[in-house]
Amino acid sequence: MCGIATIISKHSEASAGSLRQMLELIKHRGPDDTGIFIDGRVALGHNRLAIIDLSAQGHQPFFYQDKYVLIFNGEIYNYLELKQELETAGYKFNTQTDTEVIPAAYDYWGTDCLQHFNGMWSFVLYDKQSKNIFAARDRFGVKPFYYSETADCLAFASEIKQFTCLPGWTPKLNRRLAWEFLVFSGLDHSPETFFQDVYQLRGGQCLQYSVSGKRLQIKTWYDLAARVKKNKVFPQKRPQEYLRRFQDSVRLRLRSDVKVGSCLSGGLDSSSIVLTLHNILQEQRKPDIQETVSACAKYKQYDEQEFIDEVVARSSVKSHRIYPEYAALLADLDQIIWQQDEPFDSTSVFAQWTVFAEAKRNELTVMLDGQGADEQLAGYHEYYGRFFAGLLRRGRLLRLRRELKAYKKLHGYTNFNILKQFANDLLPYKLKRFFKKLLNKERLDWLNVLEKQKSVYEQNFGSVQKAGLAQLQYTNLPRLLHYEDRNSMAHSIEARVPFLDYKLVEYTAALPDGCKIRDGYTKYILREAMRSALPEKICWRADKKGFVTPEEIWFKENSAALRVYLLQTVNLAKGLINDKIVAMYDDFAAGRAVYDPVFWRVICFGRWLQLFQVRV
Repeated sequence: MCGIATIISKHSEASAGSLRQMLELIKHRGPDDTGIFIDGRVALGHNRLAIIDLSAQGHQPFFYQDKYVLIFNGEIYNYLELKQELETAGYKFNTQTDTEVIPAAYDYWGTDCLQHFNGMWSFVLYDKQSKNIFAARDRFGVKPFYYSETADCLAFASEIKQFTCLPGWTPKLNRRLAWEFLVFSGLDHSPETFFQDVYQLRGGQCLQYSVSGKRLQIKTWYDLAARVKKNKVFPQKRPQEYLRRFQDSVRLRLRSDVKVGSCLSGGLDSSSIVLTLHNILQEQRKPDIQETVSACAKYKQYDEQEFIDEVVARSSVKSHRIYPEYAALLADLDQIIWQQDEPFDSTSVFAQWTVFAEAKRNELTVMLDGQGADEQLAGYHEYYGRFFAGLLRRGRLLRLRRELKAYKKLHGYTNFNILKQFANDLLPYKLKRFFKKLLNKERLDWLNVLEKQKSVYEQNFGSVQKAGLAQLQYTNLPRLLHYEDRNSMAHSIEARVPFLDYKLVEYTAALPDGCKIRDGYTKYILREAMRSALPEKICWRADKKGFVTPEEIWFKENSAALRVYLLQTVNLAKGLINDKIVAMYDDFAAGRAVYDPVFWRVICFGRWLQLFQVRV
C-alpha cells in the first residue's frame, strides 16, 4: 500500500518542488521509501509501504522495458498466477513484486489487463515513447484516485489534501455535496467531492490522457450490474459454493511478507473472516499467528465482548482491545478530519480510527476487515421491507406469511412496525416524503439550501438486488471504503477486504432474495456456509452493531461543550446553516426531543471548514 502523486504541466517543464510537497503530505501512506520521476512536462511521485518483496526492487516509480513508468497503490493478489501466464507468453520478471505484473500485463493485453487483475489498486502508467498516460481504479474503489485541473496543470493524487500544494489551488465548497452530506450523510456517491474542481475516478473507472494532445478521457471498465445480469446462479449447493469462494478470497489476501491481523467486532462478518483464516492456517499446518483488534465499550448496550470472547476461545488468536472515549474523540478530532479529507457522518469512524491506532502499536501492517458483506447480503434492517414487498408483488403469500411471523418473533416487532416496513417500500418516494414532513420526522428548516437537485439517496431502488447494487456502487460502500482507507493509511496499515473479491461479489449479488433473507435472518447464506465454523450465538445473532460508539450518550453528557461546536459551525457556514440547529439540540439536551445524528454531521462539517480553510 502506498501513496501516489502526478503533475502534468500544461505550459512548461515539470518541477519537483510541488510534487515533493504532495508526497510529504501523505508520508503516512508510504513511510518506507520515496521516489520521483520527471520527463518533460510529466512528474510522477510515490511513497512506499512495503508489503510484498520488502527489498529495494519494489522501489517506485517502477521502470519496465525502458518504456513504461508506473506508480501504484494497492495489491494485485493474483500476481503469482498472472506471472505464470505472462511467462508462458514470453515475458520475463526480475522482481518478486506484484508491481512488475501491471506494466507487463498492460503491454500484453492493453487496457483489458484490468479484467485480469484480482485486487485493489489505483495506478498511473506512463508510456515514455507515446507520451500517453493510462490510470485506473479497482472495481469497487477500495483505493482512492483523485484528480484536479488548474490553469497550469492536471494533477492526480491519493488524497485530496495533496492539491493544496499546487500553485493557485484554493479550497472551495461544493454546495451540492454539502447538502447531500448534511441531509443524507452522502459521500463518495458520485465523481464529485466536497471541494469544487476536485473529482475522483469511481470504482471500475479508468482514464487515458495524451500529454501532447492534452486530451483526457474517462471510461467505465467494470459494470457490476451488467456482470450480475449475465451471471446465472444454479440452486445446487449454494452455501457450499459461497463458502468456497469466500475461503478462496481470504486465502488470496494472506499473501504478504509482513504480519497480518484482523479487525474483530464479534459480529457475523468479522468473526467469519477470523475463523476462516484460523481454519486455513490450521489446514496449512502453520501456527495461528493471527492477531485481532477490537473496539469495545464501557456501556453494556454497545459492548460486544461476550461475542469477541467466543471467537478468541475458538481460534486462540492474540486479542487486542481498545475502549474509545469521548475525551480522546475531541483530542483526535482535527487529526482524523485532516486525514479523512472530508467530513464524516458518525463517531463510528473514530472507533475505527482507534482500532487501527491499536494495530499500529502492536506492529500490525496488514489488517483484514469485513466491509462489503452487508451491501451484498441484505445485511441492513431496511432490506426487510423490500423483501416483504417483493414477496407480495410476486404473489408469494404463504412465504410472506411465514417470513412475517418469523420476523415478528425474532425481532420483537409489532404489527405497526411491520406495516411501516411495507409502507416504506410500497409507497412512492414523494408520498413517503410528504408523510415524513407531515409527521415532522424530517426537519430541514435549519438548512438554508433549496432542494433543487435530485439525489441518488432519494431514489427508490425497489428490489433487494437493486438496492444492494446501489449500496455497493453508490450510496453506502464507497463511503465506508473511504473511511477505512484514510483511517488505516493514517497509521501506515494496509486494510484488505475479503468480502470484496469480485468473484464472490458477482456470485452473491446474483443470488435470489431468499438466499439473503430467510426465517427472519439477513445474510442467510453466509450463516449457513459458516454454521460449522462459527459459535452458534454468533452465527444466529439477530442484532447488528459494527464499529459503534455511545454517540448519543456522549452528546447528552457533554451538551454544553458540543453546543459551542454547533454555534461555531453556524458562524463558519456563512448562511448555509442557521441557528435553528442549535434550538433542535437544546430540545434534545433538555429531554424534549430524541437524538438526531445530524448534530454530529453539522459539528464535523464545521471543523472541516475551519481545518481546510474552505471558501463557502
